[in-house]
Amino acid sequence: MSVYDYGTIVFYFLFVGAIGLVFRKLNRNSSDYFAGGFQVTWWLLGASVFVSNISAWTFTGAAHIAYTYGTVIFVITVTDIIGYVLGFAWFAPRLRQIRVVTAMLAVRKRFSRQSEQVYTWFSIIGSLVSATVWMIAVSVVLSSIFEIPQSATILCTGTTVAIMSLYGGRWAVIASDFIQLGLLLSVSLAVFFLAAHRLGGLEAYFEAIPKTLLNPSLSSDSPYDIFWIFGFILLSLVARNNLTTAFRYNSAKDSKHARWSALIPIVGYLILPICWFTVPMVAGAFIQDLEAEFSMLEIPAEASYFAVAINVLPNGLLGLLVACVIASTMSSMDSALNRNAGYFVKSVYEPFIRKNQAPQGELLRVGRITTVFFAVLVIGISIFIVERGQLSLFDMYQQLNGRLTVPMAVPVFWGLFARRIPKWGPWVSLVFGLLVSVVLFDGLDTGVGRMLLGWFFSESSIEYIVSHPVTWSYLVNIPLTSFVFLGTCLSFKDSDEHYKADVERFFEDLERPVDFEKEVGKDNTAFQAKTVGYLALVYGGFVSFLLFVPNPIEGRIAIGGVALVMLGVGAGLTFYARRVLAKNGLAKRSKKASLLTNYTNFHE
Repeated sequence: MSVYDYGTIVFYFLFVGAIGLVFRKLNRNSSDYFAGGFQVTWWLLGASVFVSNISAWTFTGAAHIAYTYGTVIFVITVTDIIGYVLGFAWFAPRLRQIRVVTAMLAVRKRFSRQSEQVYTWFSIIGSLVSATVWMIAVSVVLSSIFEIPQSATILCTGTTVAIMSLYGGRWAVIASDFIQLGLLLSVSLAVFFLAAHRLGGLEAYFEAIPKTLLNPSLSSDSPYDIFWIFGFILLSLVARNNLTTAFRYNSAKDSKHARWSALIPIVGYLILPICWFTVPMVAGAFIQDLEAEFSMLEIPAEASYFAVAINVLPNGLLGLLVACVIASTMSSMDSALNRNAGYFVKSVYEPFIRKNQAPQGELLRVGRITTVFFAVLVIGISIFIVERGQLSLFDMYQQLNGRLTVPMAVPVFWGLFARRIPKWGPWVSLVFGLLVSVVLFDGLDTGVGRMLLGWFFSESSIEYIVSHPVTWSYLVNIPLTSFVFLGTCLSFKDSDEHYKADVERFFEDLERPVDFEKEVGKDNTAFQAKTVGYLALVYGGFVSFLLFVPNPIEGRIAIGGVALVMLGVGAGLTFYARRVLAKNGLAKRSKKASLLTNYTNFHE
């Protein structure tokens, strides 16, 4: 990378760190810090929902699957689209209508404190593991390919996220995600179109994709075969929308804003994966021996996206790509840190340590301290793992899904539909699912496990089963845990009347739309649009300076395109903010005029 590229990375870190300070004044209580005061507009929330699902893993672990196995990677994209379509149609407004600061409070509201505690601690552990995977992904690749020290990458990324989340809370997380979406969109498109231009146009670009990747083998020889596809779709149905995913929508102004926010991920997943995953597929047209060129990586295919980017991006824009990869990881990590801090403060510290007697200022301070603690923990775990080697990043993600996500997702998914579930039903089902995971991942490939399987399956079938534990965790554990959870309804009649009344109130709230004026009443839409708009203008202005960097004409066009996206978004938001302010001012004058008319009529 050139000095211009390093300059763009340094500017990005400074820029994101400043966002926390910009939004600091909006955090007056724990609801503001963890849920944006329930005031976030749909376009800002939707951008955050989408970007927080993207991490460096997308450009490394997922790129490895695209490069090696081809279009099977789009199964994940399709399930994401289906998940957000269902969110738009039913889940998003109802998850907002639960009316809670954190998702764990939704578990308590639906079931009990016992279930809330079980889910709180498992969710914290799962989020820490996920954040560690994201940190490893960005540090390993950037240190190996761009010769950026691995420890420096981890420390800078983790520290910047901690500072931003520490001061700005949920507001800073959401605002930075919006800026990161503009960066992610523009740079991804730049890589895609520059690669197509280098190969002679879009037609030549798609012809450069090997036929074996366009028509991947779905036989048992592939770890991502037809059974994995069916299993992953089944996982997505229960994991994309449930009680614990209420954090995606609980910040929305009202039910309509929660629903509309799902539109941005739908559009994003329809467009950007084509850029992300076809680029690794054409890597062979840019570099003859990927394995030799990136032999410093344990899995060289994880560098397939960068192999193309390095060949096509101009000076300055390569640094923006690195910033984009770091940004995508930070957007996932800052959401995880803020979410985990909220879980601890609202589900552990406030009810048990302070017995619901803590003032809001104290909860805010504890939230910030907890955010820093989790950031330090993630940084430490990440450095510990990379010092000792790691699995494939995609496999780490799959292991997390199979071992923890499956047993956790099933009870909180069915809890939105099944009413006659006793308060102990979720945690009993979760423990059962975890035991099944242990058997599938650790018990089948043992002497006893193989002996038991031998009673029912052939030797070749046994080899397939023990080598695909993730697939079987989807296909076996989801139905079994669902059966156990729904089976607990037989004991619902023995539940106490107070719990039954709580269940009825939960489902009444679930169907009752949020009235923003009555329930929140503090509209700061203009502030959101103006502030984020100014941030986009600042970043767009910085990118514009890269036009003076020595580059070929196509490179300058690409940089200009990125700058135009950021400047266009900024200008559009500031114009929208002025319209909102003008409209609100007119509404206030109309209200005063109406009061004056009523007063005059009364006296007449």
